[in-house]
Amino acid sequence: MPDAPPAAPDTPASPGLIVCPYCGHVQERSHRCNACGGLFEPLSRKATQIAMGPWYIRDKQNPFRPGCSYDTLLAMIKAGRITPTTILRGPTTRQFWAVARNVPGIAHHLGYCHACGKHVDPNAKQCPHCGAKFRTVHTRDHLGLAYRHTKDAERAQRELQLERQGLSPDEAARQAAQEIPTTKTTAPRPAKPGASTPAPASTPAHTEDTAEASPAPGDLLDQVLDLSEFDTLSTPLPDAGPTPQPAGQSLDFTPADPAPTPDAAPAAPPAPAPLP
Repeated sequence: MPDAPPAAPDTPASPGLIVCPYCGHVQERSHRCNACGGLFEPLSRKATQIAMGPWYIRDKQNPFRPGCSYDTLLAMIKAGRITPTTILRGPTTRQFWAVARNVPGIAHHLGYCHACGKHVDPNAKQCPHCGAKFRTVHTRDHLGLAYRHTKDAERAQRELQLERQGLSPDEAARQAAQEIPTTKTTAPRPAKPGASTPAPASTPAHTEDTAEASPAPGDLLDQVLDLSEFDTLSTPLPDAGPTPQPAGQSLDFTPADPAPTPDAAPAAPPAPAPLP
């Protein structure tokens, strides 16, 4: 009987690597992230997803944190973790960075009108000085992009190419609109054999309009932002002091981090579940 092959020596299992679902940091398996402090367990991950949204706060200490919801942002304002000079972006800024006291839907909660920059009551519905209306943005999954549909982006790209060739914004918009159709008509379905023909509808055929109005001509940044209904972001800050370190984006649903520095609000880390 042949001898049995020698047993392979025991080798220690590889510890493996894990990617933090909050900040993307790669590290060996652990119970929390070494970079952002997020906990690797299901309840913490669920709590973070509940607070997620299309609003982002500029934080040099945690630049890869996910965005937060509008309600989370308001809770941070009430807690004093968002100040008038905090830098953030969201649906009403077309995802461009802006000072919080200039952001529609956010500024009035901080006591400022986003249009004229004057002090207002946070509970007011519109500015008593300039008449600008204050809005809320409770949609949880809407980035507020200037070009939300594929055809809008294609048309804008064509306009950009024409403007680089020397055409004026008006001429570029007209020519791009002619080359890229913005509407499509849904053709009626053919009737089945033997089926009765329905009476003609009193309304025209259904038309699906997927385009928005072209930005008004002018400065390129104004065209990209297209904030005519808000009239913001270009408003200078009256006597705005130095910008403090923005606060973290998540709520206090994880264990506290080390003591905050004087110029930065405490950034409570989100917490994930262990990845397989």
